[in-house]
Amino acid sequence: MFNSMRIPKPTYLDIGANDPVRLSNTYLFYTQGCSGVCIEANPIKADEIAEVRPNDRLLKVGVSPFDSDPLDFFVMSNDVLSTLSKKEADRMVREEGESIVNVVQVPVMTFNQVMEIEFDSPPDFVSLDVEGLDCEILQTYDFSRCKPLAWCLETISYSATGQGVKDREQQQILEAQGYMLYADTYVNSIFVDADRWNNRHATN
Repeated sequence: MFNSMRIPKPTYLDIGANDPVRLSNTYLFYTQGCSGVCIEANPIKADEIAEVRPNDRLLKVGVSPFDSDPLDFFVMSNDVLSTLSKKEADRMVREEGESIVNVVQVPVMTFNQVMEIEFDSPPDFVSLDVEGLDCEILQTYDFSRCKPLAWCLETISYSATGQGVKDREQQQILEAQGYMLYADTYVNSIFVDADRWNNRHATN
């Protein structure tokens, strides 16, 4: 997609980055000389990102739909499932056989605050994966202030048996803001600004 739009080194924002390499939606860009902002609330994983990806800016915070004092962050036995959402953490324990191994207080920012502070212009790519709060974060984001070109969203609920439920609400939110579904891996959905995609040959 970025090659077709002649963007050789896209900038990115990785919300809920978790591991600097494994299952990362932005590591490939990093290896190609791109850089961006990684956000990770888990202190252990944040330290790993800082060590492996020194050219990225790292924010050791959680992203919440609303401005708040520090919140509890639930570190799960499978750390990619860690979350600010007590409801989602409890579901993982109840339905998926996970356990809460630690609860740490972390500072939080809203998506709007991150964009205002960290970016002079919209990033080309946003990866959003925060386990249970994705829709609320999208619903409270002001697209009129800063509109990224493309998104990667985890659009299926986690299931240890591989029988997660596909979430269409995130797609509806982005389509209402002028995005189109570009690709879908079943687990992740990739969206692009429809106008910019359709006019890519005229503008590049």
